[in-house]
Amino acid sequence: MQTIVSLVAAEIGVALVPASMRHWQRVGAIYRPLVAESGMTAITMVWRKEDSSPLLHAFLEMVREVMADENLLLKKQKRLAYIRR
Repeated sequence: MQTIVSLVAAEIGVALVPASMRHWQRVGAIYRPLVAESGMTAITMVWRKEDSSPLLHAFLEMVREVMADENLLLKKQKRLAYIRR
């Protein structure tokens, strides 16, 4: 994270960092709170189609379960969510 803040301070870009990083002061870096209606973001995952790793498949199944739960929550809140499988 310190490298990211240093790159921002060097005017090489912008970054989203956890609020806890605001305590790490760096000349040239300005921290601004992110204000949004929702703390949700899109998730994109990419993996090799032929990968048969049991760990990968267990992880993918866990993500699908979590996203299905989140999708139900969003529907209850009258928001749209799309899960692409």
